[in-house]
Amino acid sequence: SLAAAPDGTLYAGTYPDGRVREYVPGTGAVRDFGVLVQGERYVRAVAADATYVYAGLLDKGRLVRITRADGTVKELAAAPTGIGAIAVHGDRVLAAAGDTLIDIRSDGTDERRATLSGGTIDMLTVAGDDTVYATSRPDGAVHRYRTGETALTKVAEAPSPGDETRRLQQLDEHTMLGFAGSGGMWWLDLRTGRSEFADLIDAGLPSGPERPQSMLLVPNRAVYIGGHFSMEVRDLRTGEKRRFRMPGEPKDLVRRGDKIYAAIYPSGQIVSVDLRTDRVRSLGYLGHGQQRPWDIEYDPATDKLVVASAPLGAKLNGALSVIDPSTGRIDVYEGVIPDQSLMSLSVDPRGGVVYLGGDVLGGGGTPPVRTSASVAAFDLRARKVLWQVDPIPGHRTFQDIKVHDGLLYGVYKRDSGTWIALDLATKAVVRQGKLSGYGELTVHRGRVFASTFFGGGNAYELGAEAKLLATGLGDEWYTNPQLHFEPGSWRAWGLVGRDLARIRLDPRCPALTVTP
Repeated sequence: SLAAAPDGTLYAGTYPDGRVREYVPGTGAVRDFGVLVQGERYVRAVAADATYVYAGLLDKGRLVRITRADGTVKELAAAPTGIGAIAVHGDRVLAAAGDTLIDIRSDGTDERRATLSGGTIDMLTVAGDDTVYATSRPDGAVHRYRTGETALTKVAEAPSPGDETRRLQQLDEHTMLGFAGSGGMWWLDLRTGRSEFADLIDAGLPSGPERPQSMLLVPNRAVYIGGHFSMEVRDLRTGEKRRFRMPGEPKDLVRRGDKIYAAIYPSGQIVSVDLRTDRVRSLGYLGHGQQRPWDIEYDPATDKLVVASAPLGAKLNGALSVIDPSTGRIDVYEGVIPDQSLMSLSVDPRGGVVYLGGDVLGGGGTPPVRTSASVAAFDLRARKVLWQVDPIPGHRTFQDIKVHDGLLYGVYKRDSGTWIALDLATKAVVRQGKLSGYGELTVHRGRVFASTFFGGGNAYELGAEAKLLATGLGDEWYTNPQLHFEPGSWRAWGLVGRDLARIRLDPRCPALTVTP
């Protein structure tokens, strides 16, 4: 985060050291105010006036004041959750923490609090008449607050539905201006509640290829690539491409019938995309603080979607969510692996059981209490955990898991590309090795494949050992490298650099070196 004081001095809130730094443009002088709260990583929001700098801490949920003259630090308020936005108006400081707005004098007195009914407060600004305007997540609506009120009042529906707001300010007496996380701008008429949105790419801003979030092949039809608040589609029948808007980042995609289902960050929303019309429809939100959905699969035996997720902030417990795509019902099993979030899952090919891969770091905002990542089996009919084991002591995060032929294959994230094969009958590790890095697994024609970051960007077949199939794919995925094979062939869709590519990965052939 970054803010300017009235005299032009700049203040930066930093990650991962959780500090505030001062920069004087005229002289180039830099000052570090040191550790504000022990263990804090994110100064998510900063604001400054002539005398003080105000910092909002995300992990520890504290609003602190720094005296610019001598660097003295004072805590003004403790919040129920992390502070994500701050605004200063006169002698009052406003801080957004989840669904709570803290309104306090700069000397720490006369603290007042107001709440938002549903969602969390995203961004703040103060208008000339002392009215505070705020946007909310995950809907993107606009709200109003005045000192002394106990609740925020909605004044307009979302100008950019499902979007983050990165900047909010009053343009003139009747117009609010917003800058959206998706790369757009909007104007809101405060008198009528009507708004106008402009996608800056559609408006002519020069664009380039972004780092993809996810991919899905619909054989003989199209390749879908999830981006930042958008979906790019390559039509395999015509060679044409198209792009349409999504309400966030599709972290993973799965197909059921004539629809694709996407797990969306940062809202934790599950949406469907109609293959015939590109119509996007929401099934609902995971809730329970589960805003980082990492993996989604479909179990035809129970006709359910299953989602692995992690929380935001200083929480450890992730969740398994079981979704009925016909009714939209979402059942969330938080802490299904105790004290761990979920990074991955794999539905048993026979159906009815889903296997889960854990991460002891959880949301990353609090010290872990476990030392080894677990895998667990969950019965989708009985809705209970069947068993849980820690395959390798000291390895803390599974990046991906996949079940095939009685074995559970797993790739660890933070442990130099360690991979394993676990015998599901004995719960023992029967194969183990090293890859160039971490990525995702896929099963195709009775074989297990892995695509990984680092070492040039590589593809492997996992058997008795890891066999290198290709190198030179690059490291340009935003989430995790993936491969999507065409049925009945060795051709797989993936990335070379940031270009969509179809790559022949025949295990019988020598390793391929890809040159862009």
